[in-house]
Amino acid sequence: MVFDKITEYCSKNGISIMAFEQMCKIGNGTVARWKDNNSNPSLVSLQKIEKYTKIPIKKWLE
Repeated sequence: MVFDKITEYCSKNGISIMAFEQMCKIGNGTVARWKDNNSNPSLVSLQKIEKYTKIPIKKWLE
């Protein structure tokens, strides 16, 4: 769910997932772990994503 939204965001904004991770100051490879719900994003990661994208956390979780 979050992985798909990030992939869509990156595609629309012409950036790689790695660039997204750097922009949001989350670890390299973090987003990949969220694919197929192998792992869920922490609240801290979601807060960082919200801060840098200006998209509320609840939108990432829909």
